[in-house]
Amino acid sequence: MPAKRAYWVAVVIARIAFVPACFPGLDVEAQQQPPGSVAPTPAGAPAHSRPLDDVLLKEADEDSVPTDLFSRVSFEYDHQSFSGGADNDRFRIKGTQAFGPKYQLGFGYEIPLIDAHRTGGVPSASGLGDIKLITSAVLGDTGKFKNAVVAEFTFPSASKDILGLGQTIIKGAWSFSTPLSERTALSGILGYNKAVNTNRGQQGVNSFEPQAVLVRKFSGRVAGYLDYDTYRDFNANHFGQLLKGGLTFGLDPRLQWSVSPYAQFPLNHFTSSTNIKSDVGVELSWRF
Repeated sequence: MPAKRAYWVAVVIARIAFVPACFPGLDVEAQQQPPGSVAPTPAGAPAHSRPLDDVLLKEADEDSVPTDLFSRVSFEYDHQSFSGGADNDRFRIKGTQAFGPKYQLGFGYEIPLIDAHRTGGVPSASGLGDIKLITSAVLGDTGKFKNAVVAEFTFPSASKDILGLGQTIIKGAWSFSTPLSERTALSGILGYNKAVNTNRGQQGVNSFEPQAVLVRKFSGRVAGYLDYDTYRDFNANHFGQLLKGGLTFGLDPRLQWSVSPYAQFPLNHFTSSTNIKSDVGVELSWRF
């Protein structure tokens, strides 16, 4: 009897010592964490991140998305083509100053310098365009859903009639952003534009403007976006549609400098005949 007991003790010891050494995958229960404990993150594994806080995703098409609020200065050039052979060369200085512990409030501006080329006996002109002032506020941010409001004021500051609309326009908008993945974010904007004053007796701007922006990060320094902009012109009783696409390239490791080439085209005849035929440009931004 003692000999048999010794035999079974030897078998158990051999099992404990031999099986885990030769088949480590079978020793699962010994590797489990105690209840309530958190398993350590493996070395080299990516840390958890919030896509809506990604600098490159925020810098892509930042003009159109009020939830992307940060301090910056931008220098932008674009060439606009219109029906009838007219075109504009625009140089714009734009900026935003963000305030608050979480940068939830911002004040911005846009100063355009325009070189307008006209045909058919209409004189060309160069000079200052209509200046814009913008104020924005982030209302909430859960990491999965972020929303903000913006008020934009356009003043009839153009040095020549042909360089501006000759109207004081107020735009109010609500915007949201939500991540679709670690590298992709979707934003939606609902805006309303209304002229409160006209200098030339013409019909003032009156339009409702829904907009959707999809941003995708391709690498650590490259992102791209598609911006679908539609508007209901209540004066003409028509819908306009525009599609803008662009790329954003980070120029330094901290992504303080970025450059973004883009192109925008109309999607229907009403837009191409009353708004633009094409708009191609590039923007250089410094984030601080």
